[in-house]
Amino acid sequence: AGIASIWMHRRMASKACQSQGLDGRHYPLLPFSRLVHESIRQNEEALKAWTFPLLLRAKDNEIDAERLSSAVEQAIGNHPVFSMHITEDGKQWYEKGYRTPYLEAKVESKEGCVFLSLTLNRILGDATSFVLLAQNIWRAYRGEDLPKDTYLQYLSKYVESSVTEEYHQHGEWLAQRYAQPDYPLLPWQDSPTGELPPRGH
Repeated sequence: AGIASIWMHRRMASKACQSQGLDGRHYPLLPFSRLVHESIRQNEEALKAWTFPLLLRAKDNEIDAERLSSAVEQAIGNHPVFSMHITEDGKQWYEKGYRTPYLEAKVESKEGCVFLSLTLNRILGDATSFVLLAQNIWRAYRGEDLPKDTYLQYLSKYVESSVTEEYHQHGEWLAQRYAQPDYPLLPWQDSPTGELPPRGH
């Protein structure tokens, strides 16, 4: 049900993205996010492969559910990536207060425990990004100030650098060096299935 909900909201969000972002800026997706985006566009089933759940549990005498729920919202609101619309053509734009359909978060109390459920899609970032989110949830829970997230500034710098001559020169060098490798990029079978290679190999 969670996957279906994410997919439904993503489809709805794509229609809403026909309008301009509030700050007037459309940014390209960053390279890894673009890879995930293309994968999902080519095959809707890939959405499942790029989405993963995280469930944390604590005894209800150790964690206050209401306070944790507030901390989750504060931490999510601190990161602009969770307020980005993502369009069908691989662009993104920011709207304050918007919640991406690629993230779901829920805090529940039951059976003497408090549960924090997060469902995340890798289009939003790598594993380290989600570790930072978890750390900021804990900071917010303890009442600490959260570090400023400069994601939008980073996107602006990325756009600026991508139109420079140096950027294109680096791109050409990388293409020449790695576009046509003479070695396999994918695993391949080098011995009969079920047999061990001879000793010393």
